[in-house]
Amino acid sequence: MLDPRNDAAGYNRGMVQGFSGLAIFTFLFLTPLGLFTLYLFASGTLRAAASWFDDPMGDPILTGIDYALFAGADRRKVTRERTARETLEGPDVPDRVVTAASAGLPPCDLVIVSARRKPGWERGVCVFTQEAVYRVGDPVEQTIAGRLRTLYPLTTHADLEAIRKSVHYDLPPNAE
Repeated sequence: MLDPRNDAAGYNRGMVQGFSGLAIFTFLFLTPLGLFTLYLFASGTLRAAASWFDDPMGDPILTGIDYALFAGADRRKVTRERTARETLEGPDVPDRVVTAASAGLPPCDLVIVSARRKPGWERGVCVFTQEAVYRVGDPVEQTIAGRLRTLYPLTTHADLEAIRKSVHYDLPPNAE
């Protein structure tokens, strides 16, 4: 039993040593340096596990700060570029089909003149239409009647080359 008049009684019976075993928890959960140590341990363990499974990630707090600082600026830049391009392109109008000679492009079967860029339409992509299968050449941007237009030269896909990427498209009826 502890004697409140004798200061050494608790020390002699191991009470001080027992409470000093809890000092690590006091340090980790009740001090700023301990909380920082816990954060570094937890984030390091998480990052090591993510790296082990081939999905490396950055520090969560630094990644959040980076996103907060730069994501808004990136969104504004993309919006500004899109607005500038749409101003050059003008109103969205239906696509036109023209010949290579009238478009001023190298020989191809037909050319799609589009007011907007078509996602996924890059060189080598196959275009399935209701009539035939075409392969896209190098898209060209030209100013036509004061508006920026994207021209997609199409050649008939007649060889036996494998089709890696394709899109479906309904040709407009106005061929020149």
